[in-house]
Amino acid sequence: MSGGGESTQVAPAVAGDYACIGCGYTLRGLPVDRSCPECGMPVARSLVGNELRHAAPAYLRTLRTGAYWLLVGTILQFVTTGLAFVCVITIVNLAKSWANLVPWLFEAADIVPAFLLLWAYTKFTTPDPGMSLKEQPGAARRVARTALLVVACSTVARFTLTTMGIHAQFTPNMTPKMIALSSTALAVVLIQWIAMIVQFFAVLLYIRWLATRIPDSKAAASAKRYMWLLPVLYGPGIVVLFAGPVVGLVLYWRLIHRIYKHLTDITGTGLAAPAVPSLSVPTTNG
Repeated sequence: MSGGGESTQVAPAVAGDYACIGCGYTLRGLPVDRSCPECGMPVARSLVGNELRHAAPAYLRTLRTGAYWLLVGTILQFVTTGLAFVCVITIVNLAKSWANLVPWLFEAADIVPAFLLLWAYTKFTTPDPGMSLKEQPGAARRVARTALLVVACSTVARFTLTTMGIHAQFTPNMTPKMIALSSTALAVVLIQWIAMIVQFFAVLLYIRWLATRIPDSKAAASAKRYMWLLPVLYGPGIVVLFAGPVVGLVLYWRLIHRIYKHLTDITGTGLAAPAVPSLSVPTTNG
């Protein structure tokens, strides 16, 4: 109590493990009416909940950029693969002497989309500074990033081996050197496919988690359903005039577009979280 008979109320301090949404700084022990000593973000903004509307603007913009280029990269991958098929059909029917270019065309068609998608997914799976103390080491976001890097590197490796005339093919009377080179090519193919499968499930798990933060229960349910539906479309569905993979691609693209629209809306509104902590946030008056 002061000499004038007035009391000064001390703001409670954060008692739980909460991270600043702006930079990830640990807020434990800081008064809720102060700002982060690292980036200046009000402490109260980091205590209002996990919905994306409360996240740092820079983080939201990064997610939105990633989602946009995912949409572009997915279309580009579809177009380049389609052009590769057209070139192969042309070669088979009109220029059979160029038949040795067929494997190279398919590998080359993957290079640019692979690295564009790697960059886009890296943006889309950027870690939220406000979740740095809650994210588990095996989080889907981290698994997806690792798998995407492996896919991109293996794509380059396959393109390089194909350019050198090395394929995952085995024929009688192969020399030990040729067997070793073909085995290397086969190992690269297997690594790429395994990484693509891991990437597929990890990305959908991440999208499902992200959808709960929007929140959008329909997008979360779609991500869960696609974990079994898309493999069916890409597997057995391919026998129906390749319609299965096309339908699967469209469904996945629409899911990403739905997330992109949400991110655009959240980023565009400029809504700030209320400058008061949630009632569920543990604090101490020490």
